[in-house]
Amino acid sequence: MFYISESADGADMNGAVNKTPLYLLQGAMNIMIPVEAGRKEYSHEFFLLYQSDIPLDSQQNMNDITGTPFKPEMTALKVHKTPVNPDLDQKYIRTLLRLADAVDRCDMRAHSITSSLWVKKLALAAGLTSQELENLKLAGRLHDIGKGIIPRETLVKPGPLSHDEWVSIKRHPEYSAMLMQPSALLAEIQPLVRHHHEHYDGSGYPDGLYGDGIPLGARILAIVDAFATMIGGRAYRKPITKEDALKELVRCHGTQFDPQLVDYMVKLIFPPG
Repeated sequence: MFYISESADGADMNGAVNKTPLYLLQGAMNIMIPVEAGRKEYSHEFFLLYQSDIPLDSQQNMNDITGTPFKPEMTALKVHKTPVNPDLDQKYIRTLLRLADAVDRCDMRAHSITSSLWVKKLALAAGLTSQELENLKLAGRLHDIGKGIIPRETLVKPGPLSHDEWVSIKRHPEYSAMLMQPSALLAEIQPLVRHHHEHYDGSGYPDGLYGDGIPLGARILAIVDAFATMIGGRAYRKPITKEDALKELVRCHGTQFDPQLVDYMVKLIFPPG
């Protein structure tokens, strides 16, 4: 992956090692993730990720969801290109957090923020260390960033998904982990995000893991993700009460969810005594 910047004066930025026309870096297997609009109109920053296993329309989907104004004339710009180094790693994480916010805005809900808050509560109840807790909070924020390369109309569709749409949606944990892969700081979090839709009985995705074979953090995130979705609602589903959401977690304990973690969740909603 590369960090790309363009500036009017042509000065090297962040240890740039190469200057290349932007159109030579674009392709079916590349996706540019916007850092943010520069302070001046002529300044743009992107991280460019090369991946062979992404949908053909990933860049257009990313543009639609982030609102990035990629204009045809930008393809001729000279850019400064440098590999992502430790100094840029934190910047890349901030970029992914902004992508998480953009995905949340698609259905006007703060799902990733709600997930991160409930992750903290359940992780504390499960006795995780402070470092594991911090990792899980960040995983809660980033677990759906892979939806940023799925068509926006699929994410906000109010009715049932078609077979192809459902296949696309089910790949978002893989896409999320893929987007995290270039960051050394996210190495421990990546498997938690990839496996947050695995089921305790092995019927989940993407890898069909089961029981304790699913990372503990991913099992926590699975419960919190489902709970936050139920109480927050989606384009295709109205929100329900915490009590009703908890009943659904209990109904699926031992099949979809880790039963012990569901017990912890019950005690969080209805403290004993």
